[in-house]
Amino acid sequence: MRHIVLISCVSKKRATAKPAGELYISPLFKKSLDYARHMKPDEILVLSAKHGLLQLDTVIDPYELTLNKMSARDVREWGNWVLSQLGEVADLQHDHFTFLASEKYRKHLLPHITTFSVPMEGLTIGRQLQFLSQPINATSKNVEENIGDRLVEQGRVLFQSERIEDNLFTHDPDANALVNDIEHFPHAYVLACLADFQVKAEVAWGVPYHLKHQLGSFDFSVLSRQSESDIIHMMQDSGHRFWRVVAQRSFRAIRRIEGEYAGDASLIWTGSPSSAEVVYRFLEFEGMGPKIATMATNILARELKIPMSDYYSIDISVDRHIRRVFQRLGLVPDGATSEQIIFRARSLSPGFPGLLDFPCFEIGRKWCRPENPDCPDCLMRDCCPSSKSQDTEPCPDN
Repeated sequence: MRHIVLISCVSKKRATAKPAGELYISPLFKKSLDYARHMKPDEILVLSAKHGLLQLDTVIDPYELTLNKMSARDVREWGNWVLSQLGEVADLQHDHFTFLASEKYRKHLLPHITTFSVPMEGLTIGRQLQFLSQPINATSKNVEENIGDRLVEQGRVLFQSERIEDNLFTHDPDANALVNDIEHFPHAYVLACLADFQVKAEVAWGVPYHLKHQLGSFDFSVLSRQSESDIIHMMQDSGHRFWRVVAQRSFRAIRRIEGEYAGDASLIWTGSPSSAEVVYRFLEFEGMGPKIATMATNILARELKIPMSDYYSIDISVDRHIRRVFQRLGLVPDGATSEQIIFRARSLSPGFPGLLDFPCFEIGRKWCRPENPDCPDCLMRDCCPSSKSQDTEPCPDN
């Protein structure tokens, strides 16, 4: 993953041909370039109304052209042109892009880029100049806010994406297919959530498929006919270290789904209920604590695209990855409690605290490992105070 900063061109230019990095002389461009260089990205590029994408050392003549005077059609065609240029020098799906560019220069690019940040979005020119003039050694509070913005943006990208029909809960495609099929087997999702404790996630989420393999079917009518001893017997070789507890909780959950939801577990989340209502309904299942109840609700909203009337009550689910990432990013001190991490997430994303769950989990699992972290490739490498990258330094910029 590379970090690329994009700066939009400006009307004020030198009178003779110069490299792009020297041609534009407005305070906004000069401050943007200084700010970008402080971020120490892999590359800085200029978005030019006339030339499309420019490297800083490309010599060009002065010109009089701006997107602000182009028609909507011409701006859209310009955007397609720049996208083709950008695709030749960067990976639009995996590189991270920071836009120090006006809305018109980025509007047709952002929908085609997976990972990006717009630190000055919504600011007037005066406020942009003020933002770009921040001291190099920003306060700890600014660092935390900007790190939080990055995490929220990554969470938003996932939340707004299309539903993935086969989320990888386990290493077994058939087991994944079962717990993903909440339209036909919503009870599989509930039982998997109940099993998700004290074992690796792939073991817990494989429990429903194990039962299906034992029964030959996972229709609720078949499952509901099983006695508690039947479930206990079938669960013995499930691979779960607490298989007996899981079996007992599963049996009681089946009874609850049968009695409270007429055998249809999807009634727990259908009808666009509030996030608090969904969390509460999960909490009514024996063995379902707040952490798993909020995780279950979060996955429904974030990955399975179940609509809810709000997302305020979906907290981050603190695990070892999230704890490590929050501590290394400086968002909480070492030794912070789960409650501290939860309330920090609420402060960073009050409308949807659980939005931070997936990006932090992915960062912790892929790059921010307990030993030998892969800082150079990490999404947060340019702003993480704990980064061990050789070519970057911690910064508060995006």
